[in-house]
Amino acid sequence: MAYLRRAASEKVPLVGVCTGVFALIQAGLMAGRRCCISWYHHRDLTRRFPSIEPVADRLFIDDGDVITCAGGASSADLAAYLIERHMGKAWAMKSLHIMLIDEARPGSSAQPQPVVFGKIEDRLVRRAIALLEQHLGESMSMDRLAERVGTSRRHLERRFRDTLGVSPQKFARELRLRYGLWLLHYTGKSVTEIGERCGFADTAHFSRNFRATFGMSPSDVRKRTGETEGATVDPHFLHIHGKAIP
Repeated sequence: MAYLRRAASEKVPLVGVCTGVFALIQAGLMAGRRCCISWYHHRDLTRRFPSIEPVADRLFIDDGDVITCAGGASSADLAAYLIERHMGKAWAMKSLHIMLIDEARPGSSAQPQPVVFGKIEDRLVRRAIALLEQHLGESMSMDRLAERVGTSRRHLERRFRDTLGVSPQKFARELRLRYGLWLLHYTGKSVTEIGERCGFADTAHFSRNFRATFGMSPSDVRKRTGETEGATVDPHFLHIHGKAIP
């Protein structure tokens, strides 16, 4: 703690990666700041440090002298960002290519959200889901998704129905809505901002689909979240037709 405080006093930039954010908070260096944290540690942080504003819907936050990062794969995105800032885009791209990464995501990109599909054995479906998780903020066409995973749309749709019992279109929509549900519980963003972040055309479109899926409006969920401490979203399951997919 003393080392971090001394570094901060001497204007040395500090980077908190994953739970490294906790050390920065304990050192008293995050007062009045937002801090980026993985959704996985969001609840622990809010419980231990209720005065700190956690941000779990982006990859990293650059506050100039202090940078906080969700960790995991986003550490590479942050590294590329820093290399580009200090050495130029060519060096950043070279670094990414060495790590077999096509391109860096900006800090404002959404974190792949709390959905775990460990028991899906179909590799094609798992690859498609991984792509959908990486593009939660947009409505990806099924033709484009099929092309990205190297198959035809018709074949992809059949594999989804055989594996999950739903079409990839419905799965993608419910995945984005699940992300919206999580944002309503764990961020202070408005319903309009959340609808846009989840790739819906407008608030009415988001609210209509949200009510059809969860049986209540986004505004009702936000109110209930504020009323009861126990109203939380289980981050480890996506529910489709009442069936939990671990």
